Amino acid sequence: MTQTTTTTAPSKATPLKVVAAVALGVVSAGAMYLIAVRGPALLLDLSAFAGMLCL
Repeated sequence: MTQTTTTTAPSKATPLKVVAAVALGVVSAGAMYLIAVRGPALLLDLSAFAGMLCL
């Protein structure tokens, strides 16, 4: 009896996955920056914006 084992090479990241990961990182970094710099003011702006939408 002989056993054959097949090994598959690890899949490489496709360019679309790389672009999506970079875009997600940029958006996350921007959100953290806004929260760090304008935290309370940003929350007030969002509540005012929600007030305009919910007449």
